[in-house]
Amino acid sequence: MNSTHPEEYRQEGLHNTATTIAIEMEALAQCENCDEVVNNHSGMKDRVRDEALKRFRAKNPRMKDFRDEQEVEDAVKGALKNTAEECSCTNEGDD
Repeated sequence: MNSTHPEEYRQEGLHNTATTIAIEMEALAQCENCDEVVNNHSGMKDRVRDEALKRFRAKNPRMKDFRDEQEVEDAVKGALKNTAEECSCTNEGDD
């Protein structure tokens, strides 16, 4: 039995879309070794938000699950929040 509700799936999808936009804009990066997402350029929140809102307003198909602009802004904020400066696998070989 899966206890995940449809709204949780939708919220995860919103987060993933915002993360993808941030990666495309190089505000975030995805480690090639472990797929962990890290902060590539801090201070790009406004640019990523503006791009995401632009796509939402243009009715980009990838933005179809967003209900309003506030959800777009919240998803971008969540995608950029609490990302590490480097992935955890970077330090695995250090002793």
